[in-house]
Amino acid sequence: MKSENGFTLVELLAVIVVLGIIIAIALPNILGLTEKARNDAFITNEKMLISAAKKYEVVGEFEPPTAGNPITITYDMLKSSKLIEEIRNPKTKDPCETVEIIVTYVSEKEYLYTANLTCGEYDSGVEPAAPVVADASGANIPNLATNMIPIYYDTTASNWKVASATNQTGDNQWHDYENKLWANGVMVKETGTVNNRSYYLSASVGTVVETSDILQFYVWIPRFKYRIEDANFHTDVTGTVGIVFETDTATTGTATIDPTTGFEDGEYSTHMAFTFGSKELEEYG
Repeated sequence: MKSENGFTLVELLAVIVVLGIIIAIALPNILGLTEKARNDAFITNEKMLISAAKKYEVVGEFEPPTAGNPITITYDMLKSSKLIEEIRNPKTKDPCETVEIIVTYVSEKEYLYTANLTCGEYDSGVEPAAPVVADASGANIPNLATNMIPIYYDTTASNWKVASATNQTGDNQWHDYENKLWANGVMVKETGTVNNRSYYLSASVGTVVETSDILQFYVWIPRFKYRIEDANFHTDVTGTVGIVFETDTATTGTATIDPTTGFEDGEYSTHMAFTFGSKELEEYG
């Protein structure tokens, strides 16, 4: 009688168990690689957004950000300028819900570009940028003129350093009028004794600004209203002056000042230095 070779039921079950173990080990790795590829695609889309935004700065109707006032470049702006292709969810291939770039002022020659991209479960985790104002005084935010560098005085090192133009809190903070930290700025020489102007314009916060390289100092005095807080007006006794900062070019201090008796009923008067002819100024400096 001819015998036939084959697998027994036990052997087949053993093979199935082994295959199951192999799949159980390999599947998570395969899925992990797939998810990593999707994450990589999302990151690539973020980089592509930033690159397109920087090109838009050159070819588009770009209104640059100012200190404390970031701007947003939308997806439609980039598409209308033909700077970017369709961005879709790397998993579902659906259109992304949020596609934009937030541009924040760093210095006259430097902006920070942050991608704000949301595609389903893939999210940059970025909230629209808000002004970073470490100053609760209510004073108008300083504006830097062309080639002006924000500075602060390091009392420990006894030197001037580049301050954070966006007024980040910390060692390089620019101003805090609530705590008598005034916003200072400098113009430096085009060819300085130690460093030239281009060096300082591209310098990071905390960089020492050599006194010998400074051409002019400036201080930002925000628009304010004031009054005498006690009865010592026009006396040789030290008195207290109350100051409240105005918003933009508002004139809420409308009291008149009598040369003899002082302020009208103790009310505030917006300082006359902020009126230049027929023009109202946000600052003086």
